[in-house]
Amino acid sequence: MEYAFTFVRGDRYPWFQETVRQEELVAAQEFIDIAKSTIISNSPVDLGTFVESITGEIIEDSTGTSGSVYSTDDEIKVAVIEGGRQPGTYPPVDVITEWALRHGIPPFLAGRAIFLNGIAPLRPFGKTQDQIQPQIDDINARLMSRIAERL
Repeated sequence: MEYAFTFVRGDRYPWFQETVRQEELVAAQEFIDIAKSTIISNSPVDLGTFVESITGEIIEDSTGTSGSVYSTDDEIKVAVIEGGRQPGTYPPVDVITEWALRHGIPPFLAGRAIFLNGIAPLRPFGKTQDQIQPQIDDINARLMSRIAERL
């Protein structure tokens, strides 16, 4: 699961592309900072490993700048946090045992509750997109304004 964005450069003038590239990098870092902090604030905290795994990266190529914010944590764990877990299957014994004992719950009861009820999705990535859209629009407007000022 990730939150991603792309700026596409279309102009052929080298001086213009460099100006746009510089401004894109500033905007891209703003995107990453806002998305990362919002994803973290929407995330569950047990041991903190999921929150600590949220990271971002900016990628540049000849056509533009792109970036994403994502988790480096276990893919299954991230998928369950984002999308939940349907009832009808037991969670992995080692994972639920560790979690249940840490919270003072008999592991069988925790596993049985998940089997019967599933796990509700928390959607830290999905919620983020909805929450930060006004800020993203503002970053895009400032990007265009800064580029226009430099022309």
